[in-house]
Amino acid sequence: MDEHIAYYRRLIAQDPRHADAHLHLAALLRRHGRQHEAISTYQAAAALLSDAGLFQEAISASKSILEIDPQHTDTHLTLARLYARLPQAGARIAQVIVPAPVLTPVD
Repeated sequence: MDEHIAYYRRLIAQDPRHADAHLHLAALLRRHGRQHEAISTYQAAAALLSDAGLFQEAISASKSILEIDPQHTDTHLTLARLYARLPQAGARIAQVIVPAPVLTPVD
């Protein structure tokens, strides 16, 4: 497995914006028990995917972090920002925010 990790590290060194290489490397690191490295690599992948407008994929990468560390605060914040950027987020927010009825005073 070390040779696979080395392969993806070389690939990332050649093209740091290769999101798929980051994802594969993160998964390998996770399986290899290198959780801290896996988290930072998933974060890099999520950032690249988000920058490319691939918000659903960035959400998936971020959720992988929470599978490793459910209390990872930065990832919870990242997920909130990513969900807000989804195209359907505006419609969902509009459905939740309903104007309150105007009350008239009772004599």
